[in-house]
Amino acid sequence: MPENGSPSEPAPLAKTDTLQAEEQYRRLFENAPDGIFQTDLQGRYLRVNLALARIYGYSSAVALMATQPNLAGQLYVDPNRRGEFVALMAHQDVVQDFESQIYRRDGSMIWIAETCRTVRDDQGQLLYYEGFVRDISERKRVEDERKRAEVERERTAEALQQSEARYRAMLAAIPDLMFQVNSKGLYTDYLNKAPVTDLLPDDFHPIDQHLSAHLPIEVAQRHLAHLQQVLLTGQTQLYEQQFLFHGREHFEEVRVVQSGESEALFMIRDISERKQAEQALLQKHQELMDTLVQLQEAKQAAEVANQAKSAFLANMSHELRTPLNGILGYTQVLMRDRTCTPKQLDGIRTIHQCGSHLLTLINDILDLSKIEAQKIELTTQEFHLGAFLEDVTGICLIRAEQKRLQFAYETAGTLPEGIRADEKRLRQILLNLLSNAVKFTHQGQVIFRITGLRQPDAWTEDITAEGLPPLYRLRFEVIDTGVGIAPDQIDRVFQPFEQVGDYSRRAEGTGLGLTITQRLVALMGGDLQVESLPEQGSRFWFEIDLPGHVGAIAPPLTGSSHDIIGYEGPRRRILVVDDRTDNRAVVLGLLEALDFHLIEAENGVEGLSKAVECCPELIIADLVMPIMDGFEMTRRLRKLEGFEHIPIIASSASVFEFDRQRSQQAGYDDFLPKPIQAEDLLNKLAVYLNLSWVREQPAANPAEASAASVNPAEVIIPPVAELQDLYAATQIGHIERIVQEANRIKALDAGYTAFANQVLLLAGQFDDVAIAQLLEPYFS
Repeated sequence: MPENGSPSEPAPLAKTDTLQAEEQYRRLFENAPDGIFQTDLQGRYLRVNLALARIYGYSSAVALMATQPNLAGQLYVDPNRRGEFVALMAHQDVVQDFESQIYRRDGSMIWIAETCRTVRDDQGQLLYYEGFVRDISERKRVEDERKRAEVERERTAEALQQSEARYRAMLAAIPDLMFQVNSKGLYTDYLNKAPVTDLLPDDFHPIDQHLSAHLPIEVAQRHLAHLQQVLLTGQTQLYEQQFLFHGREHFEEVRVVQSGESEALFMIRDISERKQAEQALLQKHQELMDTLVQLQEAKQAAEVANQAKSAFLANMSHELRTPLNGILGYTQVLMRDRTCTPKQLDGIRTIHQCGSHLLTLINDILDLSKIEAQKIELTTQEFHLGAFLEDVTGICLIRAEQKRLQFAYETAGTLPEGIRADEKRLRQILLNLLSNAVKFTHQGQVIFRITGLRQPDAWTEDITAEGLPPLYRLRFEVIDTGVGIAPDQIDRVFQPFEQVGDYSRRAEGTGLGLTITQRLVALMGGDLQVESLPEQGSRFWFEIDLPGHVGAIAPPLTGSSHDIIGYEGPRRRILVVDDRTDNRAVVLGLLEALDFHLIEAENGVEGLSKAVECCPELIIADLVMPIMDGFEMTRRLRKLEGFEHIPIIASSASVFEFDRQRSQQAGYDDFLPKPIQAEDLLNKLAVYLNLSWVREQPAANPAEASAASVNPAEVIIPPVAELQDLYAATQIGHIERIVQEANRIKALDAGYTAFANQVLLLAGQFDDVAIAQLLEPYFS
C-alpha cells in the first residue's frame, strides 16, 4: 500500500505503458516498408514517414514536409487522377489501392497504389486524412511485360495463321506440280492437290508409291539421279526434259531442292507452250534475219545505184553546164556590144532566155537530187526583207503584165526590216509559187501577201536575253484566179515530174518546182499547204519562224553591169586557167573590154608556170583539167612565196557541195559556178581586187545635148496607164518594144514629145536601166 494509507497510484505505470505504446507506434510508423501519411483537409502533409519520403525521392521525412509539393500540379503525371482520388474520398471514407503514375523529385516516373481513410471526431466532423502508399512499379513492369508477351503471342499466332494462309494460297496458285520424294524414290508428300496438268488423274494419291509407278522409266530414273545429286551436294538441281506422254510430246522444267536429310522437293512446270513459242520465235527470228539480209543486199544495191545516180548527175551537170557556159557567156558578151542593132539584141536575148530556162531545168533536177540525198544545207545571211520582197515582186510583176493580169503585192501585220535566212532558197520558193500562179492564170489576178503573225514584245530590242535575234513568224501566201486543181489531184502536185490537169493546158517545165518548193519549205521549218478549186483558183501558203530585227540594215543596192566600161586605178592582171577554149573565151570576152591584163593557161601545169612568170593579182581556175587539175595547182601555189594570199576563184560546171568543200580545202577563196553570170563575176572581182567601177556616160552630141538639156519642169509625163507597157518592156530590157512604146506615146500628144525623146535617147544607148530609173518614181 502506499504511505499515509493513501491508495496506490497506478498513474505512473499507465503513463509508462502509453509511452511504450507510442514509442512502439512511432517505430512502426518510421520503419514501415510502405509510405504512411497524414494530411489536413487541404492536402498538406501533417505527418509522413521515411518510406514515403524515399518513395517520392526525398532524403528524409523532414525534407518532404518542408517541401510540401503541390499534389495535383507536381506529383501526378495525369493531373486528373488527383481529382478522381479526391472525388472518391468525398463519397466514401476509405479508398483502397488507387493506382496512379507520379513524378519523383528527380523527374523520374513510378507507379504507386494509395489507400486512404478519413479520421473524424466523436461528433463526426472530419479532422484529417491518413493512409499509406506502396511503390508498385515492379509489379506494373511485370504486368506490362506479361501483357506485351500476350500481345506478341497473339501477333505471332496471327502471323502464323496469315503465313499458313499465304502458304496455302501460294500452293493453290502455283501451277507447278510439287511433291516430296525420299532417297528410295518413294513419294512422302504431295503438296498441291489440284495441279494444273493433264498428266495425272484427278484422284491421284501417290504417297508411299514409287516414281516409276506412273512415269516412264527413263523419266523416273532421271529424277532419281538428280535426287541423289541434291542429297549428296546440297545444291539445287534445275533441268529440262522432253518425252512422249499419252502420245503427245511433253516439255518439263524440273527444280529439285533438298527438304530433309534424306528427302527432296520436286517442282515440275509444264513448259510445252513456252517451248512451242520459243520454236515459233526462233523460226520468226530466222525469217527476220533472212529478210534483214535481203534488205541489206537491197540497201547496198540502192547505195550503189544512188552513187551511180550521183556520179551520173555530177557528170551530166558538168557536161551540160559546159556548153551552156559558152552559150550564156557569149550572149552576155554580145548584149554588152553597143554596135548590135535592136533586132540583133532581141535575138541574143531570146538565146539567153532559152539558155537560162535550160539552166533552170538542170538546177531543178540537181536540187531534187540533193534534197533526196539529204545533202542540201541552208546558208543563212542577213538581208533587207523589204528590198528582197520588192525584187521578187518586180520579177513576177513583169510576167503578170505580159499576160495582162492584175498583180497585187500586200503586207499585213508588222514585218521586221532585216531577217536572217537563206536568201537564195527563200527566193527560189517564192519565185516557184509566183511563177506557177502566173503560168496557170489566164485572166483575173495574182496576189502576193506577206503577214507578220507573231513578233517579240519589244520591237525596239534587236537581241534577246540569250544574245540571239528574236524570232518572227511570217506567213507567205500566193493566191490566184487560175485554172485550179481538182481535190483528187492536190496530193499529186507535190510529186516529182507530175503536172495535173488537162494535158492541153499544161505549161512547160519539169514538174519539179512544187516538189522542190515543198521540201525546201520543210527544210526551213515550215509546211507548204494548198487550197484549190477547179476554174476558181488556188491558194498556196506556208509559215516559218525567222530571226530578225528592226533597223540597222539597208536595202542592197542593185544596178546593171551593162554600163560598166572600166575601173579606177592601175591595170590589173588576171590569170584564167581552163582546159576548154570556149570557157576561157567567155571570161576573156567579158573582161577584155574593161581593160584587164588577161593571161591564159590550158591546165594546172601551165597555170603554175604562168602564175610564177606573170605574178597575177587574181586567178580564175577550173577544177577538173588534164595533166594537173585545179585542186593540185592551187595547193602548190599556196606553198609558193608570194601566193599565200593571192585571190583564187574556182570556176566549175560542178555545183555539188562536195566539190565546193574540196575547193576550199585546196586553197580556193571563192566559187563561181558555170555558166558564168557577168554580174557574179564582176561582183567577185570588185570584192577581191577592191575595184571601183567606171560607168559609161551618155554621148554628148548636139542632139543628145539638146535632149539632155530639157528642163525637167517642162517635161510632161503621160498618165501611168499609158506607161504600163513601156515600164514592162523596160523591166525585161526589150529595146525594140521600148522604142515602139516611146513613139506611140509621142503620137498621143505633142506635150509628151520631150519625155518620149528622152526615152528614145536612152533606148538608142541601150540603157534600159536608166529608163527604168526614169519611170520608177511613177510606179513606187
